[in-house]
Amino acid sequence: MTFPSSTSNPPGNAGDPGGQGLRKLETVREALPPGSFDITEFGQEPSWIGACNDQYFRRGWSTYGFSFSFNSYLSKADVLTDVTQNMSALGWGPRIAVPGGSWEWKRSFSGMPHATAHFAGPVGHPSYSLGVGANPRPPVGECAGG
Repeated sequence: MTFPSSTSNPPGNAGDPGGQGLRKLETVREALPPGSFDITEFGQEPSWIGACNDQYFRRGWSTYGFSFSFNSYLSKADVLTDVTQNMSALGWGPRIAVPGGSWEWKRSFSGMPHATAHFAGPVGHPSYSLGVGANPRPPVGECAGG
């Protein structure tokens, strides 16, 4: 596919046609523990990266996903147990420990090669975060900074 210039947006949202991938990722909201409160949710659709402020970039679509932050009166161990069980019930797994005291899950969806979910907390007791993201349909773009 050829685009008229390095900064123009291609027509439509071919990085996630019809928003199907984003809707699949949004289901991770169901992994939040019962009784969660002060929930904030942010969704990011793929955007076209046509140019960056440096010479090291790839023209293409950005990653997309959802992030949730929430509070809970449950203990950290109970929150992790609930999130882990809920992620498993949603078809994610297994849980992988990552440096810094956080956890990840991976999953494939139809039409989406892979998605990654990341859980951390408490960020500032009792705040937690659960984010999920996926690569768009090719071409995948990136600025040198990520």
